[in-house]
Amino acid sequence: MNKNKITCQAINQVGTTNQSIILDIIYKPISIDTYRNQLNNSSITLVNEGESIELECHVDLSPSSLITWIFNEEIILFNQTSLKIDYVQSMQH
Repeated sequence: MNKNKITCQAINQVGTTNQSIILDIIYKPISIDTYRNQLNNSSITLVNEGESIELECHVDLSPSSLITWIFNEEIILFNQTSLKIDYVQSMQH
């Protein structure tokens, strides 16, 4: 399996907070089917390779904050409350 960390980070002048999940991307071996898990409230989410996923980040704070999405320690999206990945793929192929 291929584990990837995605973090939503909110920053304002008062401080910083973040929440992370681990995407555990599963992919099928030749001629073997994969098991499909349902999304849940766990910090680890199984996603079949080739599927899409949308993640939401809602922050309750005042004043407003800057939302940052971080994938494996690299910033990938600024100031968006949702992140959509259209085609999840393993980086181990």
